[in-house]
Amino acid sequence: FISSQYPACSVEVVGEEGLGLSRECWFENSAQEKTSRSSIRGEVERLVSPEKLVIVDSPCCVKGFRYELYCISKQARTPHCLLMSSVGLDKVIQWNEKREGIKFRE
Repeated sequence: FISSQYPACSVEVVGEEGLGLSRECWFENSAQEKTSRSSIRGEVERLVSPEKLVIVDSPCCVKGFRYELYCISKQARTPHCLLMSSVGLDKVIQWNEKREGIKFRE
């Protein structure tokens, strides 16, 4: 959709997997979580520009981290939007049971 409506705009997705990080690192220990946040922040700073739509696919559960991303977008003079997904616990458990490989602990 974005490409058809805004052909000059490129889309970049920033997340743990693209940076070689484990998605579970947010929940394993605080040192790994801090390193992951730093890596994601750096990648967003590198990519953000008026010509790009940068999507951060990451559990931005730390309020300060969300504010840092907001400040990065404002410094680059680009719009900022935060989308949060609200899913019931029963659905999350069902999705976790279907996961292959490492599953999140309850």
